[in-house]
Amino acid sequence: MKDCVLFYNMRENWDTFQLESGVRTWGILMLTTAGRYTLELPETGQRFTVLPNMISYIPPNTQFIRKIQEPIDFHQFHIRCEEHPITAKLRPGILTIPKEQVVAIARSLHCVKTAADQTDMIRHIAEHILAENYLFSMKTADSAYSGDIVRVLEYMQTHLAEPVKMEVLAEIAGLSATGLIWKFCRQLNTTPKQYFIGLRMQQAKQLLLESDLNVTQIAEKCGYSDVYYFSNAFRRHTGINPTAFRKSPKA
Repeated sequence: MKDCVLFYNMRENWDTFQLESGVRTWGILMLTTAGRYTLELPETGQRFTVLPNMISYIPPNTQFIRKIQEPIDFHQFHIRCEEHPITAKLRPGILTIPKEQVVAIARSLHCVKTAADQTDMIRHIAEHILAENYLFSMKTADSAYSGDIVRVLEYMQTHLAEPVKMEVLAEIAGLSATGLIWKFCRQLNTTPKQYFIGLRMQQAKQLLLESDLNVTQIAEKCGYSDVYYFSNAFRRHTGINPTAFRKSPKA
């Protein structure tokens, strides 16, 4: 997804879209932190009301109509990576990322203003949005997966602070390690390891936002005995280190 993001912009107190209706050859991800607007997709008859701490998505080559109801603050990514297995499954409208996670992403974006390498950071954050939506979409559709995979997902969710070996997950699923990886990739388009890291990072962000635990304690609760390794993993996943993430102004 290295070349996924075409460009990024943010605006405050915006009362009219420069392009209220039309078609773009790229996808549009828009994170709204204040105000309200409506999004209509005439081809499918869908209509959405986008509120603060929601992220909307308009696929490439899709006709849209947008009207601002109350002046909005927003972050906007123009992306073109529909061939990637994650973005290929993106659906138009409002993403499934919970409000508290959107707030966390907005915090990361605030730090872009002072980032040494804005291009890399923007790419990291865009990838993070897509991955978060993918993970939360899977959580709300467990019934779509086979029983053995659901058992593995449930085990992961309740063992985030523990080292989890592939052999254990394979035993839970009743498969060989190779069979589990193959089936996991087939049904979820990601590996067990990457999915598990995503769950840990979700918990880390929640604890950074909502608890008084220090970074070392949070690392331990997320299964990292080495706080430096945890910080590096968090930065790779979100584009920002845990301390800066916690200190950044609330969106």
